[in-house]
Amino acid sequence: MIARTTCLLLAGVLLTGCASEAVGEKDTGDGRLAMVSGRDDHGFVDVDMVPVYDVANGSHQVGRIHDGTLVRVVERDHTAMRVTTLEGPSVTGWLDDFYLRGQFHLVGAPPLCGATIGATPVDGGRQVVAYALKDTRVLVETLPDPAEKQREVRGWAARSELRELPPQGKNCAADPPGSKHVHTLPAPR
Repeated sequence: MIARTTCLLLAGVLLTGCASEAVGEKDTGDGRLAMVSGRDDHGFVDVDMVPVYDVANGSHQVGRIHDGTLVRVVERDHTAMRVTTLEGPSVTGWLDDFYLRGQFHLVGAPPLCGATIGATPVDGGRQVVAYALKDTRVLVETLPDPAEKQREVRGWAARSELRELPPQGKNCAADPPGSKHVHTLPAPR
């Protein structure tokens, strides 16, 4: 009798939890943030302002999100993702996952391009995922790199050091040679 009551209670709690998640917007992934990217396969900016739509795979544009803006995915429909911006103008809409990146590079100042996570220095170009944005800081975690045998690090880094591309040229965070794009970060909210 006690086991049956416990099972029913547990089932009720689980169902209640599922029902509460269905209401309103929620992160539909593993908690990581994404970056909007208008870049082509060569790293050149193809679309500076990526359009977003009212419905998945829609044609009615409701806004545009600047290349390099951090967003959270709040709904999914196959390859269509409903996102909301975390910086810059407040925009919510649908886009194809082709325009999203989930892994980034930390790129600091020249000449070495090194960055820091908290007080821990990391090599320029170290790959990370991001979990939160607070003012000018972003909570990141390094991805494992078996070849380097570096330990994983989690902490706050400067938002200005979070880039889609690894270090480029003598200026570290410059766009690929031949690009006419000038990258500027969206204003923090």
